[in-house]
Amino acid sequence: MKKILLVEDDDAFADILRKSLTMSGYDVMHARDGREALHRYDPQTVHLVITDLIMPGVDGMELIVKLQRINPAVRIIAITGGGRCDPETYLLIAKRLGAVKMLAKPFPLEEIRAAVKECLDIA
Repeated sequence: MKKILLVEDDDAFADILRKSLTMSGYDVMHARDGREALHRYDPQTVHLVITDLIMPGVDGMELIVKLQRINPAVRIIAITGGGRCDPETYLLIAKRLGAVKMLAKPFPLEEIRAAVKECLDIA
């Protein structure tokens, strides 16, 4: 079973994603921010990271950079609803930092499941 580390500070949204991905056959571990994600990330067991970009503390941008240092082969899906800028601006930056897929919130659950499948099929 493929393990996904989901990094999302909105517990209700994280729960929806976790349930959907678990029903699709993935083992999903949740971290509420980048700091917690760095403690939970193990390159030997985590196959994919899905991270929100705008979070308190260690945000998704910083997390992507740190994960790339730990494991340059890490596969990351970046998600955001935006913040001070529109979501596309944040997602473009995330792509330049190393995210392989980017999704603007809100998105249909089918879209995240398809992105996960694609990332794990090529990993």
